[in-house]
Amino acid sequence: MSGRLNCTFINPSQDLNGMLMEVQWSRPDIYSGHMLVDNMSIEEITTPPLRELTLCEGETVELTAFNAQDALALLWDNGAEDASIAVDQPGTYRVDVTLGNCVFTETFEVSLQESPDIILNADNNICPDDEIVLDATVENASYLWDDGSENATRTVTEPGTYAVLVTLGECVSEYRINMESLNCPAILEMPNAFTPNEDLKNDLLTPIRTENIVTMQTVIFNRWGHQVFATTNLMIEWNGNLPNGAPAPASTYYYKVIYTDTNGSEFSQKGTVTIIK
Repeated sequence: MSGRLNCTFINPSQDLNGMLMEVQWSRPDIYSGHMLVDNMSIEEITTPPLRELTLCEGETVELTAFNAQDALALLWDNGAEDASIAVDQPGTYRVDVTLGNCVFTETFEVSLQESPDIILNADNNICPDDEIVLDATVENASYLWDDGSENATRTVTEPGTYAVLVTLGECVSEYRINMESLNCPAILEMPNAFTPNEDLKNDLLTPIRTENIVTMQTVIFNRWGHQVFATTNLMIEWNGNLPNGAPAPASTYYYKVIYTDTNGSEFSQKGTVTIIK
């Protein structure tokens, strides 16, 4: 029997203080009355405790049997015989692991953690001068916005898409909102003077501010009511010249602007502007 390895697994049903090993030979003619036990080791294998895992909503979690690398056989309650299985539903899962002469049953309890119900903002409309607070607050959560900030809230002032990762326990959920300029009032602010002296500073008549204006028609008159300039350019850009190309004299001029907003509504605005030389 030289060079032969014999392994025996013993699974006692109760605690033992000692163990007697008796050898019976199938061939009495070679009975010698001695038994050689070489490299004997005692290893206690116990059923692993219940394993509790968290399943994030919309994802899967992997269950791996204990001592799978040493198992002679594996059998999950769904019929699988692999070392690991992926599950996407909460519940109780079991696997029978055969180690030597022993069969152990390992139990997994998988609970579902649903994604937090977050509404970043009740209205995704943002207009000029607005400051909108996006709120992702969830108890015991941590946050990471697309700009790198880590607060539960974020204040935004312009249109765009904003995103935040909310980490709660072992699960990470992403939330996005697209802020748009919808139903915002049209804004037109005009200057009261400009200096067309070709010094590259305030040489053109242009609006100070325009918001949500789609079309615009501007007409400028001198003090006698004669038209000296007209344009549909949203930026106007009158250089102070008369229709014949001559520079208009320093004086006060009158303008009328008719414009439409993003909803197609029409507005008009009148005022005066002074040419300073």
